[in-house]
Amino acid sequence: MRGLGSNSPLVPGKEGGERIERRKRFLVRCGSIAGLIFLLGSANLSLPLQEPDEGRYAAIAATMQGSGDWLVPRLNGIPYWEKPPLYFWLAAGSIAIFGRSEAAVRLPSLLASGLSVLLVVHWAKRLKMSSSPLIPGLILLSFPLFLLLGRTALVDPTLAFLTGIALYAGYRSFVESSQSGRQWGALFWGAAALACLTKGPIGAVLPVAPTLVYLAVHRDGRGFRRLLDPIGLGVFAVLALPWYLFMESEQPGYLSEFILSQNLDRFATGGEFRKDKPIWFYVPLLLAATFPWSAALLARIGRRAPSPATTDAHQLARRYLLCAVLVPLFILSLAHSKLPTYLLPLMTPLSLWAALELNGRSGDEPAAARLRRRSAAGLVVGGGAIAATGVAMAIAGQDLLASGQPAVGQEDGRWGAIQELLPAGSTLLVISGVLIGVGGAAMWRNRRVMAAVACAAAFAGGYSLLSWISEKDVGAYSSKPVAELIEARARLGEPVILYQKHLRGLGFYSRRHVVLWNASHSEFGHRVQPGATLEHSLQGSPHELERLLSDHGTVLILLEPGVTPSALAAVLPSTLTVLGRANRWTLVRAQTRLSRSRSEVRPSHDHPIAQRSISRAAQGRNSIFGTRTADRARSDQGTGLLRSRRNDRGAPRSSGTAAACTAPEFEA
Repeated sequence: MRGLGSNSPLVPGKEGGERIERRKRFLVRCGSIAGLIFLLGSANLSLPLQEPDEGRYAAIAATMQGSGDWLVPRLNGIPYWEKPPLYFWLAAGSIAIFGRSEAAVRLPSLLASGLSVLLVVHWAKRLKMSSSPLIPGLILLSFPLFLLLGRTALVDPTLAFLTGIALYAGYRSFVESSQSGRQWGALFWGAAALACLTKGPIGAVLPVAPTLVYLAVHRDGRGFRRLLDPIGLGVFAVLALPWYLFMESEQPGYLSEFILSQNLDRFATGGEFRKDKPIWFYVPLLLAATFPWSAALLARIGRRAPSPATTDAHQLARRYLLCAVLVPLFILSLAHSKLPTYLLPLMTPLSLWAALELNGRSGDEPAAARLRRRSAAGLVVGGGAIAATGVAMAIAGQDLLASGQPAVGQEDGRWGAIQELLPAGSTLLVISGVLIGVGGAAMWRNRRVMAAVACAAAFAGGYSLLSWISEKDVGAYSSKPVAELIEARARLGEPVILYQKHLRGLGFYSRRHVVLWNASHSEFGHRVQPGATLEHSLQGSPHELERLLSDHGTVLILLEPGVTPSALAAVLPSTLTVLGRANRWTLVRAQTRLSRSRSEVRPSHDHPIAQRSISRAAQGRNSIFGTRTADRARSDQGTGLLRSRRNDRGAPRSSGTAAACTAPEFEA
């Protein structure tokens, strides 16, 4: 019988103690990375939500949490068919726990991005690279696109995490062909199903398509059989199909509209969304989105690919990761609807592939040296380009600042931000470019510490610049100043109408019921029939607008930039009063001619729209991220909201993003 010596598994010997220490160090490093992710992300979590996407998704999540209807996403009370509900569930749950705030809505994306980095670190540890497994995580964290989008209230960070989980499970099942491959295959399909509940069919295409290509290249019949295992397909069906079937039963026509119009038609023709770009659109964007590590991508050009029959673990991992990047990139490039955010799911496999390339083959020192020199050259060239951009910005900015006039489209508060940002921003770009160039030169000479310090300093400078730009100019692209203006001017139960253009985030910031002028197909993912939802949208009917005014005696109307009160007067015979402007939106009060004085106005609280406005205005919730109450802005009347200045023509104009101005009444 075997004794309990030092080699016994029950008594940790020297090797066991070293293994425990290595795991402790690994966990400490992972915790440090997680802390860094939270530190970088939490700095801007409470910035105003940006239009249109952040405002839209936040409003849907807030409506879901407030109404208690967690199955049918709704925007402004109208069913929203463009996206499945998983992100909205996460954001609504965060609002339920932490309160209604920007930070609560962005928290699921920040957590998904942090988990993506930890997934990359774990995957790198599995690959047993000669360098630290933390390197791929730091590469992913330093990708500009990942850094910018990783904490936004969008569905893409969640999609990127779930796609990464599916790819990792596919690697364990189809590349390693481990004994527990069937379980990993089930996880592969489970993650793909959750990705489908995040963004639709593309959630399954992103992991399944590259896996099929990899198995076809290797002619792996066993892998094909494992991929099509009934257990995995059953997991996918159980997780993904019930909600889609429920939506079809609850909203007839949903499946055909969502699959054909929102996905296939958008892919083939672009549909009604007008987001088509050239087929090469993603290539330069990908290089910029992964700078400075895109130098490793360029270094890959000219290297001879290994034989498909190779059994080297790193080479198989390289090929699988390369498929996970190039196959989705090819599919996305063929689509007629292109956006930079679509590249985010590619960042996870790309960071691992870049780390493997920089790591070099085991025992292949000349190849690693060539990659190091090519990467160093890429850093030098890229740093020079960034510095040159900063110089050009400084020269162009001097002419712009000397003119003393805002550029076209930069009115209402943005001009002041530009005056502040141009000098400091151009200087910081030049310094960051020089530091990147110095880091490249140090890498060429194999001075790793100096290269790391220089690149880290450049990274910190770039992050500071992005954060500063966000804090200075973010309000100009948010509905928050408009909502504050409404709260400062609106009366209890007074309906608010968005005339023509849709301001999505208004439903999140304002607890008042907002009536749309027109609910378009491109916004809601389906055609809203006239007369079907008049409580939420007038569907372009002047008659319904007159009826609403007649029922209440007074309504607030938000005019989009470029629309004047005189244009509204041609549609709505009434007495109009300009109450103020914010972010180039004009707030007007329309009242019937029989009730011009405020004392004579008596809104009808029995109307369903008035009842909804009263109930929303009465709500308020404290949050660990911030406190919002319905009457906060109203109590600030007479402060900064009432400051105004006159433009060159003598017309009143706001001096900030939330400034308001008044004008005398006139009859329409």
